[in-house]
Amino acid sequence: MTLETPDAPSGPETRKARLKRIALAVAPWAGGLFAIALFIVTLLQLSQVSSEALATVQGLSPAVWLVFVLLYLAQPVADQVIFQRLWRLPVRSFGVMLRKVVINEVLFGYSGELYFYVWAKSRAGLSDAPFGAVKDVNILSALGGNVQTLILLLVSAISLTQIDLAHQLGPALWPGLAMVALTFGVLLFRKRVFSLTRPELVFVAWVHTARMIATTGLTLLLWSLALPEVGLGVWLVLLASRLLLARLPFVANKDLVFANLVLVLMGAGSSAALLLATLAIATLMAHLAVTLVVGAPDLVRAVSKVSSHRRETLT
Repeated sequence: MTLETPDAPSGPETRKARLKRIALAVAPWAGGLFAIALFIVTLLQLSQVSSEALATVQGLSPAVWLVFVLLYLAQPVADQVIFQRLWRLPVRSFGVMLRKVVINEVLFGYSGELYFYVWAKSRAGLSDAPFGAVKDVNILSALGGNVQTLILLLVSAISLTQIDLAHQLGPALWPGLAMVALTFGVLLFRKRVFSLTRPELVFVAWVHTARMIATTGLTLLLWSLALPEVGLGVWLVLLASRLLLARLPFVANKDLVFANLVLVLMGAGSSAALLLATLAIATLMAHLAVTLVVGAPDLVRAVSKVSSHRRETLT
């Protein structure tokens, strides 16, 4: 009787090796292709805005644009501070934070967090368990955002009865309040949910609190500088409504969606509605610029990979 030589293993080990080879082949292209896709999606969203709102962008003062830049950078700066403490990230990783914000805004909520988790997972030695840190930071951000929304709703309660817009927006925005209540349920199971240590959780919570205070103040300042004739009560109601919309996780580009909603309800002649549409467009343009600048190295690497591959083929 002769013993047959067993075939090469075709189980999980072989499949794992095959997937690894595919990943290594695709990796040089992925960043560049993703940057192009994000650029196209942003352009498509820009094509939906009105020419009147585009023209209004040119009429805003330099002070408005200075506050706009500070407001735009608040989220990525907070993320950089948090993860620089948790993972000792270098300053050069700020581009990753910018891209994360763009993905969250242009695509769907938390899609940027998925990108960030994959990025962190691919960096050897960065963190043994990046999912736990990303999860905890986002849970605390959501809880802080819910508290911010409730406070603004209470502060703007007096103006709610005076502005018919709040009554009109109600059916569209109250589902966001349900999401606010739902996330507070996390506190009941906090010992099982959180992975970070107590000092780390306290630090993250303080950074989120500082960011939310800053973004609230900067947003109201930005709107007031652009349209000083509009009362603070109107801005408070609009900001509270905008935060309620932000609680809905599967709405892409919430600024543009909210601006269009306000334009429909208040009319195209409303200066406040037009300003919101204008700033939504400016935000999209900023996303576009960030995508180009941050994605440029990925595109260069992809083109370099193509060139080197052709040279190897020719030789």
